[in-house]
Amino acid sequence: MIAEPEFKTDQIIGKLNQMAQSGAIDEFQLAGFKREAENIKKDDIANGFLLLGMIACLENKPDEMRSNHENSLHYSGRSLFFLGQYIQSL
Repeated sequence: MIAEPEFKTDQIIGKLNQMAQSGAIDEFQLAGFKREAENIKKDDIANGFLLLGMIACLENKPDEMRSNHENSLHYSGRSLFFLGQYIQSL
């Protein structure tokens, strides 16, 4: 069984990827995802930072994107999945 934060994280990642691929960036929806990412970060810090990095990428905030992805890498123990997400954001 998937824990709730992981399931929510996967849902948000899917929606962020769709937004990135379509090029239709919805600032209102991003703000909602950012609030959800902050809530996820309370229980799962690595995934919270991952989501915030992806959101910052879509917001065209490169310094924020790098900082969040580097934090996600740190807290994930340098997971290849988190590294791959960082690479995609670059």
